[in-house]
Amino acid sequence: YTYDVADDCGNTLSGETLVHSGYDQSEPTGSAPLGETGIDACYADALVSVPAFDALAVAALYTELCNNAIAILLSTTPNGADCNWTVTYEYEVSDDCGNSSGPQIIVHSGSNQTAPAIPVADQQLDISLFTVSTDCNRNAAIQKPVIDDACGNPIPTADWNISSDDSNLSFIDNGGFWDGDFKVGTTTVTINAKDGCGNVVTDEIIVVVSDNIAPTIV
Repeated sequence: YTYDVADDCGNTLSGETLVHSGYDQSEPTGSAPLGETGIDACYADALVSVPAFDALAVAALYTELCNNAIAILLSTTPNGADCNWTVTYEYEVSDDCGNSSGPQIIVHSGSNQTAPAIPVADQQLDISLFTVSTDCNRNAAIQKPVIDDACGNPIPTADWNISSDDSNLSFIDNGGFWDGDFKVGTTTVTINAKDGCGNVVTDEIIVVVSDNIAPTIV
């Protein structure tokens, strides 16, 4: 403001000024976007599996008094293990006047959700047997697969289970394989195991026992 000051006698003080000053002192306001959840990936791949930090999209979620908001990534921190991991982006939003929102975070999360697979070369082949004169049942060994989960962690042989569609068939666990006495006919054997994250791998083996012993007249 420029003004003059005068008295009743006409004396004047001219050109006086009054200056007010100010600047944008308000920090950008807004909320961090929600992170993505349920990402299927191993911990080793977490950093490349989460959405990349999008500074423009994040900044658009904030309101600034005078200027454009600018989002700046401060750090990227992975944490956890294969079955439960997070990747945290820490960032701040500032304006041209140096006002800052302070630290903000986006947390993405995931886990290994991929079922292990038995390589074709390691799959148990179906079994065909013939009866012998001394016994109509035939013993067969079912091998326990030695495989890793989707993240490269071994599945212990002790974690494998076995069952069949023959309710009278029982198996003996011999460590690396099971023994069972199979009756004449076709039996479907199912083996399965869970990895450390609860993902299930299953395989089926067909065991066929054929009776090739001719009957005898008594």
